[in-house]
Parts: sequence; C-alpha cells; structure tokens
Amino acid sequence: MSKNIVSVVKINEGIVSRYIKPSFVEDNKILNEAFDLRDRTPPEEFVSFYLVKNSDENSMYKEAIKLLPILPKASGVMILLDIKESLEEINDEVEEIINFVDKSLPHCGLVYLTNNRMKIQEAKTTLSYLAKNRFKLVKNIS
Repeated sequence: MSKNIVSVVKINEGIVSRYIKPSFVEDNKILNEAFDLRDRTPPEEFVSFYLVKNSDENSMYKEAIKLLPILPKASGVMILLDIKESLEEINDEVEEIINFVDKSLPHCGLVYLTNNRMKIQEAKTTLSYLAKNRFKLVKNIS
C-alpha cells in the first residue's frame, strides 16, 4: 500500500509580504528572528507570508495589511520580498535551502529544506538583508 503523499506546490516568483512585530525590528533593520519557526505544539513547519498582486509598491503594502488574519500593531512593519530574488540569493547549485510553497493562496509559506543550523542562519540573514529596503511601518501605510 502507498502512503498518503501530500502535494507541495512551489511558488517560484512573485512578491510576498510578511508582518514583522515591533520586537523584531531594531535600528530600522529586520532581525533574523523574524524568520524563525516558532516553537509550538505541533511545531511550525513554515514561516507565513502572503502573495500580493498589486503592481506598485504602495498598493502592495495596503493589500498586505488587508490579507493579515490579525490586527497589526502600528509600530510593527510590513516587508515585501521578491520570491525569485530570495531563492537565487539563498539557494545554490549544490543545495536548496529554502522554498516558498502554497498554503492556500494568497497564504504561502517559506520552508527550510535543511536541518543545518548554520545554513538556516545564513538564509535568515539574507532575508533580513533583502527586506532592508522594502519595509514600511504599519502606521505609515495608508
């Protein structure tokens, strides 16, 4: 008998948004911890993002706020990441470190494909770097 196989639909391009709570922002930088899997029961398997469709950045931030299942704090920030750029910067020819997968679009998830803590830390550092010029305080999104 075959086991149940869960189909995973990868997302290779587009712009994703993520709400970052105030404690993960320091000196206008997104801390690596913003991309941690939270320790829960059961443990988290992905970092939540939302695929945004608008063409201009200001509209993307507005759409991102509307997609959130929570009320964000005014002092929190929304980030935007280009999926293709993120995959190219983090994954290499030898090993894929991350993927973005469909979690009932527009909800999607960033999954870590390795257990190597050093590579995961490097991936989170790169994500923080990529977000440094594409984030906006929630209170400034109108």
